[in-house]
Amino acid sequence: MLCDICGSKEATARALIEGTEMAVCQGCSRFGKTVSAIRHEQPVRKKTAEPEHEELVAAAAGTRGEIVQLIVPDYGNIIKSRREKLDINQEDAAKKLCIKESLLHKIETGAFEPNIELARKLEKFYGVRLVEQVQEQKVVAAKSSSEELTIGDFIKIRGANKQ
Repeated sequence: MLCDICGSKEATARALIEGTEMAVCQGCSRFGKTVSAIRHEQPVRKKTAEPEHEELVAAAAGTRGEIVQLIVPDYGNIIKSRREKLDINQEDAAKKLCIKESLLHKIETGAFEPNIELARKLEKFYGVRLVEQVQEQKVVAAKSSSEELTIGDFIKIRGANKQ
């Protein structure tokens, strides 16, 4: 485990620094109060593949993902054309939907995207499809310990941005 502050040395202790407990090296432990020593145990090797690899394979196969509901991209034109086809003006449609006429106008022009609840209400009233379900793919990238950011990295980045 690398030091949370400098990231260059192996953390040997847990220290309380400005109210936060961190894994720090011997040199960085002087910035706070040492709470305990870190014991480095030998990792137990598994006979199966590592979890990161399994997650990558599952993501690539499309087995992991969350189903999300999205409003179709051309919702405004769909609503407007359907309303005109039914020969209803905006004022009457807004009254029947129990929404303001200005809101319906903004939805039809695409200036306002309705939430899922309102989109379902519009779907039911007009008999159109506005909400689609999409399976979101999650891609998990394997991290190596050298890619982890430390507080020292953030300080270096912030210092570079100020110059």
